[in-house]
Amino acid sequence: MKRRTLLATGATAAVGAVAGCSAVSDNSVDEPTPEGTGEAGDKGLEVAQITVPSLVGYTEVIDIEIRVENTGDAEFTETVVFEISGQQEDSSEISVPAGEYQTVLRTVDFTQYDAGQHTVRVATGSDTDEVQLMVGQPEPASFVVDELSVPSDVDHNETFSIEASVRNEGDQSGENRVAVAIDNEVYADESIAVEPRSSEVVSFEIEEVRLFTGEYNLEVRTDGDSRGISLSVSHPNPYNKETLVVGLAQEVPAQEEIHDIVEVSLEYWEENAETYAGYLIEYDYRPNADDVDVLITVVEDIVTCGTHTGEIMGCAPLIQTRAPETANIRIVAGYRREWTQETLKHELGHTLGLDHDDEPAHIMSNEAEDRIPDYTDRIAAVDAYNDGISAWNDGISAWNEAVAHLEDREDAEAEEWAEESFISFGEAVAKFEDTRNVCEELEEGESAEIGEEARTRAEYIMEGARSLRDAAQAYQRGAYRTGDNHVDTAMDYANESDEYEIAPTSDLRAELGFAVLE
Repeated sequence: MKRRTLLATGATAAVGAVAGCSAVSDNSVDEPTPEGTGEAGDKGLEVAQITVPSLVGYTEVIDIEIRVENTGDAEFTETVVFEISGQQEDSSEISVPAGEYQTVLRTVDFTQYDAGQHTVRVATGSDTDEVQLMVGQPEPASFVVDELSVPSDVDHNETFSIEASVRNEGDQSGENRVAVAIDNEVYADESIAVEPRSSEVVSFEIEEVRLFTGEYNLEVRTDGDSRGISLSVSHPNPYNKETLVVGLAQEVPAQEEIHDIVEVSLEYWEENAETYAGYLIEYDYRPNADDVDVLITVVEDIVTCGTHTGEIMGCAPLIQTRAPETANIRIVAGYRREWTQETLKHELGHTLGLDHDDEPAHIMSNEAEDRIPDYTDRIAAVDAYNDGISAWNDGISAWNEAVAHLEDREDAEAEEWAEESFISFGEAVAKFEDTRNVCEELEEGESAEIGEEARTRAEYIMEGARSLRDAAQAYQRGAYRTGDNHVDTAMDYANESDEYEIAPTSDLRAELGFAVLE
């Protein structure tokens, strides 16, 4: 056996990399003893060259090239044995025609060999050759994020999944902490073990992401590497912040409890916004602040609010996308505390994106009767009272006409006006009685008394109108004494009527809990 010389073909490679240079044996053999199938006296198969990298990475798989030449004048068939550091890697029989060569390629996995110098030995039946190579030191475990699977768009409070392929590029197994961070805030982490030069897939469930609308940088990190992706978040909060500053302005004086009303209403939505609006909200109530997110203004009256007319207790914009610099809420002064409170809750709900068809219905309904106890009946009582006042006024006008015609001895005309007065006062009596009855059912005692007193006054004057009519009829028959007696009776009823009061509608509204409209 002859020892061969290594021939360098390039620069020395770094540890762990496939070398760009190789060790080559150059065998110049003088007349070896042939063994094989050739004729006696012929030469056999010679190991002419072994080409290997001078440096092999730990656990690297490489191809070793072996050139076998037939230096004889007859074809030889011999067994080629391939060993590394005494460990046989391969043994195979080859045939090479006379004067020709054959290249044999052997793939070797160096995972089974320790770091350090190793001898590569190739032997035929006629020749043996060997070269040296160096196996580099094993690289420590090194983890990189190989692949990343993340949804590009998520909604606020949504739970979503992330999958990451983590590869160990080192030559040793190891454990590493893999973390998921969104804009540098860690949302989940897990330790995983990965074998050398292998990958493992790790999955994460990111629960209830509470981020505002915007683009965020999501990263999956190992101790030495990270891979990021843009994450788009959609949030129902149009303000893009969790705490809103609330101010209060008063165009007209509000009730003394206004601050309590505001605070209770704000507290309601702090507790329920996430359930109904889909996101958490907090309020910072600063009544006299200038720079506010929500401004509550107490006003005397609201004529229109969008397309709504009539009895309007409050008004606010429906804010579902981008919030204005200040969301303005108007609340009418003068209503009962509990009604003002429910109205303010309703209007605050609009500023959180809730419409009239949304839950909670008892707060967000556009029908006041859903929010105010017996609202329809209360309105009916007020409407009946107004109708009664209108009929009363018609009756007074007709009364005055009847009296004037009697004084002018125009008895027929006086009869017609007295009859009209009687009818109008009768209508007033009926309407005031309706008011009283509704208020009694509502157990609104003071309101019922207002209706009853108006009914009593109208009833007395109605009887006076009847007497005026009777007087006009008597005068037309020439019964002047009877006519005079009827006139006296009419005046008595009128005087009795004056002992009672028809209160202004504002008094009734106030007693029923409504704002007083000028």
